[in-house]
Amino acid sequence: MTGAKAPTIYNVISLHRQLSPPELEEQIFYCERKVALTNCCFTHTVGLPHNPASLKPSPLMPYQMDFYKKTITSTKRKFHVNKSRQMGFTEIVLRILQYECFHKYKNYRIMIIAGTREKTTKKIMARMYKLFASIKFTIEEHSDLIIQLRNGTVIEGLPASSDSIRGDTKIKAIFLDEAAHFNLVDDSVVMDAIMPIVRTNKSDLYLISTPRGRRGFFYNVDEGQPDKSFHKLKYPIWTAVGTIYTKQEARDMLKDPTVDGDQEYLCKYTTSRSSIFGDEFTEGEHEQEIY
Repeated sequence: MTGAKAPTIYNVISLHRQLSPPELEEQIFYCERKVALTNCCFTHTVGLPHNPASLKPSPLMPYQMDFYKKTITSTKRKFHVNKSRQMGFTEIVLRILQYECFHKYKNYRIMIIAGTREKTTKKIMARMYKLFASIKFTIEEHSDLIIQLRNGTVIEGLPASSDSIRGDTKIKAIFLDEAAHFNLVDDSVVMDAIMPIVRTNKSDLYLISTPRGRRGFFYNVDEGQPDKSFHKLKYPIWTAVGTIYTKQEARDMLKDPTVDGDQEYLCKYTTSRSSIFGDEFTEGEHEQEIY
């Protein structure tokens, strides 16, 4: 057609008709094309994430794709991800979970735990629900803490409480967001409740966090009492240079005297974050981790 413009990553959603569930199941996770094709992949179908700086739809970042590719190389996924703040790791894990709702996790349950406050978990679940905006026909029903799909998959948000976690069955995946920052004197009770579920159900497990001192199960799995059954990955701020941040912006962030730069941006376990910021992420800080 003369004069017609090729579809771009910014208007690709308008190209999609309503897909059937079998068609969704046939899609790859992400085609990595700069110019999208109609129904080329799941990520373009549900919509690209918005860059936190420009607020425009943006391709998945190279480090996000690096993480995704590592998740598909193993049939059993137990990941410990030590990452810099504000790099969109909550976003990429939610997208992986959503994609697997139509594949590996179909007809199973997915557990999302984001802090000890139910209000924080509700915000993460609201973000997950928004990812279904262009494929709402796949949802049977939903509430603040539960999304039930027509294919039998259930996504449930829970606070970090051993009482709320114990006893669940058919759990195929567990995602602990900002796992080092649960406001508990002894957070080992969380892992004590989760690991029997992982072993019994052969569940995938995603521990994602910025460090918070040499304490707690997040530190222990990595360095305190190393658990070799986990894939351990580190993504410091430098991995986001050239995509989200410039090199100078990263340097300025590391020089900020109000922030423990080694811990917040360079994945090092130093002192407890509570000495500067308080025990648990505030709601505003948690929202900054999701774009």
